[in-house]
Amino acid sequence: VAYSPDGATLSVGCGRCVALLAVASPDGSVRRSYELLAVCHGHRGAVTHLSWSCDSVWLRSNCDARELRHWDASGSLGAAVPASDLADVPWATSLGGGGVLYGQDTAGAHGGSGACGSSVTDAGVTAAARSHGESDTLLAVGDKHQALRLLPYPCLTSDAELLGAAAAEGVVGARHGGH
Repeated sequence: VAYSPDGATLSVGCGRCVALLAVASPDGSVRRSYELLAVCHGHRGAVTHLSWSCDSVWLRSNCDARELRHWDASGSLGAAVPASDLADVPWATSLGGGGVLYGQDTAGAHGGSGACGSSVTDAGVTAAARSHGESDTLLAVGDKHQALRLLPYPCLTSDAELLGAAAAEGVVGARHGGH
C-alpha cells in the first residue's frame, strides 16, 4: 500500500495486480473516500512492493516472482510502460517507505556476498533502504542468508564494493534514520 506523493492516489497490491484508487477528502475532513480508478494486471506473482515517482505520474511494483513492472498512473490509467522509458525518472518512495526491492538502482544488491562474506548468486533480498540527506549514497540490504550488507547507492552491479556487513537473522525491514 502506498499513497502518491501528492496524496491524490492510493496504490494497493492485490494478489497479482495493483489497484489505483482516487482519494477524496470532502470539505477538508479527516475522513476520506476512495474511488477505483484502474486495475493494473501483469504480474506472475503476488505484489510485494510499490513505489511512486516524485511527480505522482508513474508507479512501479515488484512481486514475489521478482518482476519489476511500471505503470502509468495519470494519463493512460493502469497502462504498462517499458522500464527504459522511465530510466531517468526520480522515485519518491524508492527503497524504504514503500519502495521496490527489484529496480534499476538496486540491481547489484541481488548477487554478491551473503552472510559473513560467503558468495551467493541469489542474495534473497528481503529488505532494503537507502540513506537520505546530504549523503544519499548508501544502501542497507538485509537478506535470507542472515546478512545485513552496506553497499553504495545506486548499486548497479553485483561487484559493487561491500562497505560493511554483519550477521543478522530474519531481516524483514530496513530504514535509515534521518540526520
